[in-house]
Amino acid sequence: MAAWFTTTRPPIGGEMAGRSEVIAALAAAFLNSLGPDDPTTVERRARWVVRMLTSLLMFPGRDEADERAMIAEFVVPIVTPASAAARKAGHPGPE
Repeated sequence: MAAWFTTTRPPIGGEMAGRSEVIAALAAAFLNSLGPDDPTTVERRARWVVRMLTSLLMFPGRDEADERAMIAEFVVPIVTPASAAARKAGHPGPE
């Protein structure tokens, strides 16, 4: 995907990322691997993850540590299903 955002030509990356069913399916599969959740929620989160990754490619953080911190602070809590987060915290989630 990084090649889609080169400065030598118009940025088609955002358009490609938003229209690609393959990219959306890969993001949804990744989210499903984190734990089961409502399919509609997973699809919406997958679209959001693609938008967020596209944003990071177009507007990277100051450095790798900055990007990692932003992902840990803002992305992980949103994309991780509530049941998985509860299990990690030691609380039983709905089964």
